[in-house]
Amino acid sequence: MSGDGAALDTNRTIALLNGDAAVLRGLEKFAIMCLPVPVIGEPRFGGFNSARAAGNLAAIESFIARCRVLVADRQTATTCSDVRHAVKIAGTPIPENDVWIAAICLQHGLPLATDDRHFGCVPGLVVLER
Repeated sequence: MSGDGAALDTNRTIALLNGDAAVLRGLEKFAIMCLPVPVIGEPRFGGFNSARAAGNLAAIESFIARCRVLVADRQTATTCSDVRHAVKIAGTPIPENDVWIAAICLQHGLPLATDDRHFGCVPGLVVLER
């Protein structure tokens, strides 16, 4: 899939949900926006805990419907363990959900749009900065 798509991390997803024009401009060269499955859970959890839960959850679901959802499978699990081991050995461990997000991006050959610098420690992962 590489070349026409990009994956979004949670912080870029939330920025888009909040109408951040700069983030949108940075991603407009990609025809397909992809969401690794862990990214779906994080803003939904935030939506449940917000003062306007129903409206926020509806906006999140509408956004998800416009993206390609990337699920985890056995290959992802293998890549995940490789990533987790590599960052541990390098002394740069990253949060568990982010290991899965990185593994899904590597599996699908997608760059990751994120504001989290620790993704730069993942060997082979292309990170799209602002």
